[in-house]
Amino acid sequence: MLNRLGLATAVVVAFYLLVTLMRGEPETATDATKDYMPTSTQSSSMNDIMNDKMNDKKAVEMETHKLLAELRTIPVSEYAANLAKYERLLELHPGDATFVRKVAFYSQKLTERNSIAGY
Repeated sequence: MLNRLGLATAVVVAFYLLVTLMRGEPETATDATKDYMPTSTQSSSMNDIMNDKMNDKKAVEMETHKLLAELRTIPVSEYAANLAKYERLLELHPGDATFVRKVAFYSQKLTERNSIAGY
């Protein structure tokens, strides 16, 4: 019984960690950054910077969700439209393996179609 409970707990913890990594949870402060207390003049400018970063992250997240929703409505056969959306997603998330793969796929399909059509 305890072995099953331990295994179930391990699976739940592993799943939680996997989901956390996939979602890109915000980084936590390290001990070095916790000890640092900026002066009041630095504090307001740092707050502005932090607010800008948070707003940028929210804007990127909102645009990402919008683009992904639009992509669900576009047929796979519309290579140019899909390529444009995935290129924008790749700009928002540089190095994301999924978006790199999709851009390569739709670029190849568009090139193949254009070569067949004689463009």
